[in-house]
Amino acid sequence: MAINPADGGAIADRVNRLQRVTAGESGVFFDESDTGGLNAHLGTMQELSSVAAYSSAYASLLATIRRGIGGKMIMLNTAEYMTAADRANALAAGAVHLEMFNNFKFSGMIDRWKWIESLNASGVFVDFVSTYGTQDVIAMGSSYPRGNSATSVQRAKLWELSSYYMAVSTNPRLLALQLENAWSKPYSTLWIKAQEANIGHPRAPRVQAKLGTDPLGNHYIIYTRDFDRALVVLRLQQGWNAQSYGDATAVTFALPFGTKWIPLNADGTVGSPATSVRLRNGEAAIFLKPGT
Repeated sequence: MAINPADGGAIADRVNRLQRVTAGESGVFFDESDTGGLNAHLGTMQELSSVAAYSSAYASLLATIRRGIGGKMIMLNTAEYMTAADRANALAAGAVHLEMFNNFKFSGMIDRWKWIESLNASGVFVDFVSTYGTQDVIAMGSSYPRGNSATSVQRAKLWELSSYYMAVSTNPRLLALQLENAWSKPYSTLWIKAQEANIGHPRAPRVQAKLGTDPLGNHYIIYTRDFDRALVVLRLQQGWNAQSYGDATAVTFALPFGTKWIPLNADGTVGSPATSVRLRNGEAAIFLKPGT
């Protein structure tokens, strides 16, 4: 980007360069565009009086570039940062790539879901990206067993899909889910079959359905969210202490209405109808409504 985003010559140069870069393309991706990365390299500035002045000029530059390239998409990699300046940049650019944002081992996911909701409500397209890829989960070995899924990877990806459903609005056009942070593979190969199941639209906001402590002393919250054709159930860890994710952490959650619900597996198959589910730390489930 520009060394001095408030300089008229620098602004004109950036607009011209991006017009040429995006010619024949639908947009442009700016990596390392979070405030943590930007502010770490500012130091003492001769051109601008403060970091706040730089941030304001930077957001204005993004908006000018966006107009200059005919409103094409500018996607910023703002990663895990959620400052006011990151929000201003996201609004100016119109799209963000939230690298490592979807994390089944992170206690602060509720704030991340709210961040996504806020950006979507302001018209920002969000790419919701997982922290752990397939090889990362495999490397966890026995510390993260398969739980209710066929494999540990399917367990992780089902949680990440459920996390997406906790944040998605009634209009899902502005929220994408990227389960593998990989650039060298076609996007169509980076999802699980369960994503293709039509569970309809959310009928209500997510709900804190149960709070407690598991047999190993892990605090947790179980969230549910009702959709047209499914109920999404997600166990979120609490606390920043060392956590366990094995079978010994499982707790029972009774499904509502005394109805037998049909579990949707990560591979797109379904399981036997159930009235309850055992959830380990960092585990989720999607239940299809009978008759849908």
